[in-house]
Amino acid sequence: MLISHDHKFIFIKPKKVAGSSIQAYLAQFCKNGINYHRDPKSHMKAADVKKMVGEEVWNSYLKVTVVRNPWDKTVSLYHWRRRKRPLYIHLRRVLRGWPWHSPAMRHDFKSYVKYLFELNDLNADKNIVRIGGELPDYFFIRFENLHDDMDELCKKLGVDYNPDDLPKKKTGHRKEPGYRQHFDEETKELVRKAHEDEIARFGYEF
Repeated sequence: MLISHDHKFIFIKPKKVAGSSIQAYLAQFCKNGINYHRDPKSHMKAADVKKMVGEEVWNSYLKVTVVRNPWDKTVSLYHWRRRKRPLYIHLRRVLRGWPWHSPAMRHDFKSYVKYLFELNDLNADKNIVRIGGELPDYFFIRFENLHDDMDELCKKLGVDYNPDDLPKKKTGHRKEPGYRQHFDEETKELVRKAHEDEIARFGYEF
């Protein structure tokens, strides 16, 4: 999560949408503001940010977030959660009352999708970007159109965008490219049900 008082914008960071790369780039424009770049505040909920900054700032600042094809994002998040983690991460999970390993480590992909759907947690970002179930008036960066949308955003903010300076963070965890091969008809449909609003709004297709 980022807040820039100089350029009057708020960045709400979902998961596995190049959010860390975008945040690292935009952080240079947040000298006068807040930069939460570590979990859990990195993914601070929009409702909590609004409460923290107050109605006046929230309503007057440009609010920015990122969207990504839900099927692609689900696969990306699965592989991210299966990465090798330092010991303290597992200890932190236990202290929070969670199992030692994340669901992604305990399930194959199809079982993972079904497990999260049953928990109503397959759409990992809905509670981050929404307030009372509704999307605020965001400027949306589309993962699939990253550089063009970043360029448009920076023009709105009155700053320069150089795509060569956008870092590539938290990448390289997938063993193979693509996402369609991970799904069967059931799991494809579960992801669709969990992300109906994004699919309808942005025209995402499997």
